[in-house]
Amino acid sequence: FMGRMTDRRDDTGFTSLATDLMQQYLDRFGASAAAPGVMLMMAETKRQAARNAAPGERERLFGEALAAAGGVRLHPFGAAFLERSCVFKAQMLFEDLHRGEDALRELGGMVPPGPRGAIAAEELRVRILLAMPDGRGAAKWFERLAAGPDTTVAILGRYALGRLAFLDGRFEESMKILSELAEKHPSSKWANDALDLAMEIKGAMGEEGGTLELYRGAVLAVDRGDYAAAIDSFAALERRFPQSFLAAPAVFRKARLEAEAHADAALADSARADFERLAESYPLHDLAPRALEELAALAERANPAEAAARYGRIMELYPDYPFMERVRERYISLSASAGAAAPAGAPKRGSK
Repeated sequence: FMGRMTDRRDDTGFTSLATDLMQQYLDRFGASAAAPGVMLMMAETKRQAARNAAPGERERLFGEALAAAGGVRLHPFGAAFLERSCVFKAQMLFEDLHRGEDALRELGGMVPPGPRGAIAAEELRVRILLAMPDGRGAAKWFERLAAGPDTTVAILGRYALGRLAFLDGRFEESMKILSELAEKHPSSKWANDALDLAMEIKGAMGEEGGTLELYRGAVLAVDRGDYAAAIDSFAALERRFPQSFLAAPAVFRKARLEAEAHADAALADSARADFERLAESYPLHDLAPRALEELAALAERANPAEAAARYGRIMELYPDYPFMERVRERYISLSASAGAAAPAGAPKRGSK
C-alpha cells in the first residue's frame, strides 16, 4: 500500500519506511507471485530517493533501483511484469543517467511487447531518438511508425516527425505536420502538444532577432535532459524579447521545469514566482489560466484553502477555459474540506 503512494515519494522519512517494509516482504515472501510487483515498487521508490539524495549517495541508490527492476527478469513469476520492468529501466537510463544507447538496448529486449507495453516503449523510444545528437536514423524510424497499421502508434509517428522537423529548424514543414495532426486527430493524446507547438511556430515565424531559433535550442535542451541550460535559455528569451509571441510560452516552460525539480526548494520558489508573473503579465494569453492551475496544483497538499481559492479565481476570470471541468472538480473537492468561500458563478455541491 505504501509503495503505491507515489505522491509521498519526496518525503525521505516515508520512503525509508516504505523501502524497509518492501525489503521485509521480499525477504519473507520472495518466491511469491506478487514479489516482482514489489520489486518494481522498490525500484521506483529508490529511484525517487536517489533524485532527492546528495551526489555521493545518488549513484548507489540509482544502482540499487536498476538492480531491483532487473530482478524481475530472473523471477519465476516475472513474465507478467517484464514490460513494465523494461520500460522503467529504459526511462531511468535515459532520464536520470543520460545513457540513451543503453536505454534503446533495454527497449529492444521487449520482444514481442503487448499492446500496452508497445505504446509505452514507442513513446519512450521517440523521446530518446529526438534527444540523440545524430538521431540514429530517427526519421526512418518515425516514418515506419507513421506508416504502421496501429492507428495510435501511427499518430505518434506523425507527431515525432513534426517535432523532429522543428528541432532540425525546418519550421514550415513542422508547422504543417503538427497542424494536420491536431486537425485530423483532435482526441489524440498528442493533439494538444502538436497544436501548441504549431501555433508557437506560426506566431514567431515573422519575428526578427532569432527568437524562434533561441526557443528551438531551449526545447532541444529539454529533450536532451539539460534542464539547467533550458531554464537559462527560456529566461534569456523572455528577458531579451518580452514582446515576442514566444515570451509567455518561454516563461511557462521554464516554470514547469523548475516545478518538476522537487528536491530543489529554490527552484520550486522560482516556479511559483514565474507562474504568478505569467498570469499577471500576460493575462490575455491562453497560458494564463494554465499558470493559475499549476499554482493551484502546487498548493494543494500544503494549503488546500489557497488551492481552492486559486481554482475559484480561474472560474471567475476564465469561464471559457477548455479544462474548466477539471478545475470545477478540484474546486469542489478542496473547498468542501477547506471551507473556501464560493466565487461568483461557482457550482454548488452536487450540481453540474
